[in-house]
Amino acid sequence: MLTTDTASRAMSFDEFVEVADTVVIEDAYKRVARVISADLARTYSEYLADKDTEKDGKVEALIEAHTVIDS
Repeated sequence: MLTTDTASRAMSFDEFVEVADTVVIEDAYKRVARVISADLARTYSEYLADKDTEKDGKVEALIEAHTVIDS
């Protein structure tokens, strides 16, 4: 278990892993968007997110869609 408090910016290990995973997903998504075009990547990820009824909200659905596009 990793816990840190750098000038009251506490973060647990789970929060760190979640943030790190999101950064990696978004980096890969941006690289793909440069290849297929930013507009195509954006509209396709929005399409996938709108179809995803299992996620808790639009943000989670978009992250999952970005993961699919990265694959």
